[in-house]
Amino acid sequence: MPKRRNEDKIKRYQRKIRKMEQEKYKIIIYSSSSDSGSVKGFEGAKEAPAELLYEKCDIFVFSAKEKTVNETVAAKVNCKIIAEAANGPTTPAGDKVLRKRNILVLPDLLTNAGGVTVSYFEYLKNLNHVSFGKLSIKFWRDSNTALLDSVEQSLKKACVDAKITPTEAFRSVMSGASEVHIVNSGLEYSMTNACQNVMKAAQKHKLGIDLRTAAYVTAIEKIFTTFDEHGLAI
Repeated sequence: MPKRRNEDKIKRYQRKIRKMEQEKYKIIIYSSSSDSGSVKGFEGAKEAPAELLYEKCDIFVFSAKEKTVNETVAAKVNCKIIAEAANGPTTPAGDKVLRKRNILVLPDLLTNAGGVTVSYFEYLKNLNHVSFGKLSIKFWRDSNTALLDSVEQSLKKACVDAKITPTEAFRSVMSGASEVHIVNSGLEYSMTNACQNVMKAAQKHKLGIDLRTAAYVTAIEKIFTTFDEHGLAI
């Protein structure tokens, strides 16, 4: 096992050094030409074929720019799932072709919502003028300490002399969640809930793999519910 760990560590260092060399190469290319900075021509690297866009894969993540997957591209991509991690990477015509080919599209409205969600968390933080967890961190630390002490005292009453010691994992929880943990957990909950709602809408309205329509249906239903609760719906 120690030998295996050392080998893994060496490989990580090699990858890190390789990455640093690539970044240095990009800077040199950028400063010596009108190129925007690229790793093309990097020594020892294998250049991908020109038609990389149509290579066979399971999941293709489009995360660069809008209108990338048009009707032509949609007819030639060779994947099972497309994840839209950019704003509007698929055109309406391309979307129709993908549906006809039974390629599942995870729409940008859902897949790309994480950044906007965290921006909303930041907005809430600015309204409160205090970071997440700052007011409750000591309370949770004291509460968890009291909980362990209560368990230990209960065991002693049952004639079990045992010292309750928290594990490292629980100790980190005892100290209270950091702002990063709170934001990440809130993001995970929001995205998981959104995905479940979209899947339910797809099943309810028998939309098959058309998750884009399901996402729009879910959003519109939420807007209607809000208007209806405020007496604004007709």
